[in-house]
Amino acid sequence: DASSHSNRSPKVHETKWSLPEPNRFTYSLAISTCARCEQGDIALLLLDKMTALSNDIVGDTRTKPNTWVYNAALLACAESNHSPCAKANNNHLITAFGILEKMENGGFDVAPDTVSYNTILSAIDESSFVSAKELYDESGNRKS
Repeated sequence: DASSHSNRSPKVHETKWSLPEPNRFTYSLAISTCARCEQGDIALLLLDKMTALSNDIVGDTRTKPNTWVYNAALLACAESNHSPCAKANNNHLITAFGILEKMENGGFDVAPDTVSYNTILSAIDESSFVSAKELYDESGNRKS
């Protein structure tokens, strides 16, 4: 009987949704997404938050940035450097050089890989390289 069927309420399965705990994968994905959307500032804020979180939880390596995370941050800097406001974002190129240098010197406990260097090279054109290198050298960050 159709009328008796319509009076029955369907069983609703209550599904609880939850977000995963932040980890390297979720942060890397978020930073990479920011890179593709030319949101370098947000990507770098996420990297800072991730680094602070990994420092707060001693012995928990789930949120400790790895090469993939730093490469995503380098990509965010590179993409921001190619945006229409690239002149204003030259600081992102300087930031990228700083990240790479810390990776090379062991400051992040991870080493750069081929992707790291290719990402830096993709961010550089002749004019941005000259101006960024001058600014970076003037800031006293680079050791002679």
